[in-house]
Amino acid sequence: QIGSGSLPTHTVPTLAIAVTHPTCGPDAIAERFRRADPAVIGRVKQGRFLLDLRTVASAADLAVRL
Repeated sequence: QIGSGSLPTHTVPTLAIAVTHPTCGPDAIAERFRRADPAVIGRVKQGRFLLDLRTVASAADLAVRL
């Protein structure tokens, strides 16, 4: 959802990828992406760490060591 103001319930179509790891849970994965340089911000939803591809400027930014 976009948020409040004149469009409080308006949504924007997007595509997200789920990032998983055999030993790290979604919160640990999110933390590692946030601590990367540059930081990569995603969201945890329904037990998965999701990266919204609208927010990724370069594929190289996703190369985070887990």
